[in-house]
Amino acid sequence: MFGSYRFAPFVLACLPALGLTSAAEAQTQTVCFTGSVPLQSTNWTSSVTVPKFNPALGTLQQVTFRLDGHVEGSASVESLDTSATVVQLLYAASITLQRPDATVIVTGMPNTMFTDSLGPFDGVIDFGGPSGASHLGISINSTDNATSPPPASDLVLFSGAGTITLPINGVGLSQAVGSGNVITQFITRASAVVQVCYIYAPCACTSAPVISGCTPGSVDLGCNPTSIPGCTSGVTAADNCEPVPVTCSVSDTSNGCVNTRVVTYSATNACGTTTCSRTYTWTVDTTPPTFDNCVSGNTDLGCNPTNLPVCDPGVTASDNCGPATVTCTSSDVVNGCVTTRTLVYTARDACNNTTTCARTFTWTTDTTPP
Repeated sequence: MFGSYRFAPFVLACLPALGLTSAAEAQTQTVCFTGSVPLQSTNWTSSVTVPKFNPALGTLQQVTFRLDGHVEGSASVESLDTSATVVQLLYAASITLQRPDATVIVTGMPNTMFTDSLGPFDGVIDFGGPSGASHLGISINSTDNATSPPPASDLVLFSGAGTITLPINGVGLSQAVGSGNVITQFITRASAVVQVCYIYAPCACTSAPVISGCTPGSVDLGCNPTSIPGCTSGVTAADNCEPVPVTCSVSDTSNGCVNTRVVTYSATNACGTTTCSRTYTWTVDTTPPTFDNCVSGNTDLGCNPTNLPVCDPGVTASDNCGPATVTCTSSDVVNGCVTTRTLVYTARDACNNTTTCARTFTWTTDTTPP
């Protein structure tokens, strides 16, 4: 019977017993992967697949293996001798974990022994009566361990990206021990639980984290932006060992119409803290300026005026968010002797809000007597 079974991981921190562990050993950590081959009739060949040790975690120092074997079933014997005899039944199976090259890592052999005093053959092969015996409901467990290195090559074999597949097989080894003519029957089912642990010295940072995806500086968003940047998940951090979590904070302030947002990303490891800040400024202004000294209206200058109005540079305007600029255009329309001049003043603020003031002047040009 063949199959492949994957492992579930868990991580342990090595906690030293007081006075029994060196400082170097106390700094090691352990990550373990465990899985099982389900109960099935022997003989079988299967495999387990375990992730390799990730070198980014640190330096691999040791690989440990634990093999928990289990067998269950029955053992029966019938003596065919014409005289009484004593028969021993060895009920056993071997469960072997191997490297990919089939070299043995660890072997377990759950087993038990039964001793039966059997009478002369009673003429019936039923594994019972005076000449037979049956042992039902047998259940045996075993635990075996191995540590590597040696060989030192295991530290390379079990390190790197991806996974490693380890063959595992279960073989029934039950047999009868003793003299005489006997018939035996063994039913053997075996299962296994395998645990692979990596003991390593964690990687130590050499500097504060490096933040990626954030460029420090200031950005002017202009007037009345539709969206304001905030924290983004695209900012990451890492040190020489591993990714480092990034936190983000947002601080908003305002000064009149001008708003400021500071977005600060921060990443901390044992070697220090790195921050990256971006400052965004923008103006909220939808109110147009107001003129200080211009009133729209019409003025009749009469006949042949000596001074004609032009754009007045003294016209000014005010705005709720800052200075406003004033421009002026002048246009004339002549209809016979009557001239109409329109002076249009436009006040504009920094957010391009505008207001106008139009002054219209009319006059008659007539120097010819009737």
